[in-house]
Amino acid sequence: MSLKTAQVAFIGLNLLACMAVGYLGYDIYRVEQAIRLQAEIISYDSGNSFLLLSSVFWLFSLIQFLGLRKSKSIVFKRANEFVLAWFIATLVIAYSIPQLQKSRFEKASYVACDNPRSISRVSRGKSLIYVKVNDNQLARLPEGADKKYVCLMLEQIAD
Repeated sequence: MSLKTAQVAFIGLNLLACMAVGYLGYDIYRVEQAIRLQAEIISYDSGNSFLLLSSVFWLFSLIQFLGLRKSKSIVFKRANEFVLAWFIATLVIAYSIPQLQKSRFEKASYVACDNPRSISRVSRGKSLIYVKVNDNQLARLPEGADKKYVCLMLEQIAD
């Protein structure tokens, strides 16, 4: 592969990383808006948070830019440590986002059910549908009902 082709591919990966992280931001915003508006059903895929890992390409670009400028920057000198730290930090954040969203859903009285339209995949996370449960519906559920039972009852109530 020529140097120019490699550079174009690298820039393309950076653009894809921008779009991936942008989509993650949009997805978080969409879910927060739906919770705020108390939507009846909210679809949520917890695997989307791992799109944040693609942001490591931004650090690669910075290191490449500093290297081409023959910079004496600490980022360039300790590039290995920065890449590892960035990757670990984004991994921790990617694991934290679904946990925070789950607590927000629970606080807003949503129950998680498996998404019947979910396509089997190899990625992390789960494709879920969060259903708003009101007090009237909660009164119909037996004490200590598990999640599967709640989802089945909610389907029957909806019919």
